[in-house]
Formats: sequence, C-alpha cells, structure tokens
Amino acid sequence: MADAPNTGCDCCIVGGGPAGLTAAIFLARFRRRAVVFDDRSSRAALIPRSHNHPAFPDGIGGPTLLQRMREQLAALGEATVETRVTSIAREADGRFTVTAGELRWHARFLLFATGVEDVLPEIAGALERVREGVLRCCPTCDGFAGIGRDLAVVGPGACAAGEALFL
Repeated sequence: MADAPNTGCDCCIVGGGPAGLTAAIFLARFRRRAVVFDDRSSRAALIPRSHNHPAFPDGIGGPTLLQRMREQLAALGEATVETRVTSIAREADGRFTVTAGELRWHARFLLFATGVEDVLPEIAGALERVREGVLRCCPTCDGFAGIGRDLAVVGPGACAAGEALFL
C-alpha cells in the first residue's frame, strides 16, 4: 500500500462527532493540521434536539450541530475524511500511522473521540423513538429535556436505578 501525497498531519482524530470536531476546530485555530476520520456513526446524528451544547439555549438538532461544526472546520481549511479507520500502528519514531482504505496518514498525535454506542432496549421501533426524541439514552445529554416531565427509566437493575436517581 503506497502512501498518498499530503497525508502527514499533526493529529489524527478518530471520530467525527461533537468531541472530535471540537478538537479539530481548536487544533485548526492554533494552526495545527488535524485529520478527522468520520464514519458518520455519531450518536449525535440521532438526536432531534439536544440542550447539552453551549450557545444553543433552545437546543439544537444533532444533525444540524454536526453539519455546522463540519462547516466551521472547513472554513478553517480542514475537512473530515468520510471513512472508517482500519488500522493504527505506532512507529519506531513514535509517530502514528492510521490506515483507512487504501490511504495512510502519519501524525505525531492520535486522539480517540469515538464516543459510546447505545444499547437500545428491546422495544419495538426503539431506533425510531430515539430519532423522534421520545426515547433518550443519556441522562447527562438528555436529562435537561426531561425536567418537569413524567419519565420512565428502562434498563437492568442497579444501572436503571442509578440513572433514575441521577435524573
């Protein structure tokens, strides 16, 4: 596999959700070259309205937030690479080699911003309910939206009880 031209950067960021994009935006503002590998699986893309991101007191839809962050990054001269990372290696000189498809990127630093993967309850249409904002998976992200509303917590034993107490 041959290296493609211009695949060197300061930091490879694995994950194109809000955390990875925020890191890339700040690195670009500090004149550092970052490459964001985004396989478009961010759980933020499922959120119809989140109140968990500063500067949006009325909330913002996850897809809109991601798009605006990608646009901000692009305005700084950087863009995301829509691909899935297939391997990462640490070289003898301490740099990282990140492989995605037929291309390789080399960087001094590596940042994982892969987030979490939700385990949805075994409820018919659970994914559609998440997209509608009826079913929420993160008490930290979504708890604010539940203030003053009747809620039910679904989950296994102590985990569900802990989340209910947190809410």
